[in-house]
Parts: sequence; structure tokens; C-alpha cells
Amino acid sequence: MLPPVPWQKLHMPKDLACDYLAIFSRFEYALKAAGFAQANRGYAEPNWGGFGQSIAATFNPAATPELAASVAYLLANPPQRQSYSAAAGLSWSAVPVAATASQAEQLVAYVRCVRNNLFHGGKFLAPPAGSPDRDFQLVSCSLIVFGELLPLNNDVERAFSL
Repeated sequence: MLPPVPWQKLHMPKDLACDYLAIFSRFEYALKAAGFAQANRGYAEPNWGGFGQSIAATFNPAATPELAASVAYLLANPPQRQSYSAAAGLSWSAVPVAATASQAEQLVAYVRCVRNNLFHGGKFLAPPAGSPDRDFQLVSCSLIVFGELLPLNNDVERAFSL
């Protein structure tokens, strides 16, 4: 059995990280089951961009005070993705989002990046100076966004709930 070291190094409660990964995984399943699927080298992949476009007109960032605060946080402090170069080593760079992307599309890109960082180990690096709770905030806000995005498409919501 492995020691519990990974959970001790995570900058958020273990339960929050597990909830996020489980919800994200279920959301990806629901997207594909609801027809938001695409092929990537012959493998099924969720079409997050298509989903973001489909809900752009109905997404209301002020639907609840909790959502409004989460959207404001994510837009003001967007997650970054891990970059690497032989000269500089590991670093962080902005998540590429098209200038024409709707707010819903931006948020979909951001919650995906949060998942990628958490799953692929980016959340185990030391947090940026002056923001010890950044990872906790990104994951918490992303969960709130997921909760508001889900009911915007009946087919995705139905598949998520099966």
C-alpha cells in the first residue's frame, strides 16, 4: 500500500479534489453520451468547445450570488497551464482562449484546465507567492460553475444523472 503522501502535498482538502475529479469525469461521460463527442486519432473525446458554444446564449453568470462570485474569481484569476522548456524548466502560461469566445466558452476552457492541472500533477507544485489558497479557490469555483452549466442542456443533465 502506498503512503498517503500525495494527499498531504495537495493544497486543498482531499475530499474536494476527489469530488472534483469524480464530477469532471461524470461530466465528460455525459457530454459524450449527449452527442458532444468527437474523434481524436480514433478515440472518443468530449467536445467541450461545442458544448460551450451550445450554452453560450443561455448561460447567466449572475444566476446566483455564488455563481457570480465564482465567475468573477475565475475570470480575474484564470487557471494557467503548465509549460516546459529545457532552458526554463517548468513554468505556467495562460490558457489559450479565442478573443471571440463567449464567457461560457471561457469558463469551460478554465474548468478543463483546472482538471488537467489537478490530474496531471500541476497542483502539487508550490502555490504562487501571495496566493496560498489559489488551488482551493480554482477547484471550488469550478465545481460551482459545473453545477450551473449542467442544467443548461437537458441531454447532458439527463446523461449525468443516469
